[in-house]
Amino acid sequence: MNDIDWKRVEAVSLPIPQYILTALDQLNSIDSQAREEAYWQIDNVVVIQGNLGEDAPFAASEVLRRLRNGQLFDKVLTYDLLYEIGNGEASYKEMFTFPDGHTEPLMQVCRQFMEAGLDLYISDLLTQDPELRERALDLVCSCKLRKQEAESALKMALGKAPDEETRREIDLNVQGRSKEIYELRLHRRITKSAKNGFPF
Repeated sequence: MNDIDWKRVEAVSLPIPQYILTALDQLNSIDSQAREEAYWQIDNVVVIQGNLGEDAPFAASEVLRRLRNGQLFDKVLTYDLLYEIGNGEASYKEMFTFPDGHTEPLMQVCRQFMEAGLDLYISDLLTQDPELRERALDLVCSCKLRKQEAESALKMALGKAPDEETRREIDLNVQGRSKEIYELRLHRRITKSAKNGFPF
């Protein structure tokens, strides 16, 4: 799959539905609840119980464009959205028609849009924000078309990890130890909730 021109993937111009544009604008709200609502306004339409809707490529394309231009404030929710779209399911018969008239499998188009942003996710592998690091790791580890690039980036990040927690989380992902990854993240969430005085 190394013959994919990733810059060309990102350069595709699609007519984005207005509800997606409006929701993405709202994703930059200073109100966290408004951002959550904006996320679900998109997710509930483009990914339905793990299955891709026909508007999924439009959402992925616009999210990637705004991420690349630094126009999205909440990267955690943004990465969640890209992960859901890029890893969504669809029948092999479900096709997406591009503006020039050619068609490609819906699931393939969505995955390509997600993986076109690999360099963005890699840049957040060593962030001090653990929630963002989780999402970046999930995206990098889910790349299939650019698997070699993703694996190389993970190994490089492992060698540059600034602290033990980051190093351990990256290492668990490199080894694919999903149970331990889950336990580490669950413990982090419980600890955070306890510090904030909220029940988990």
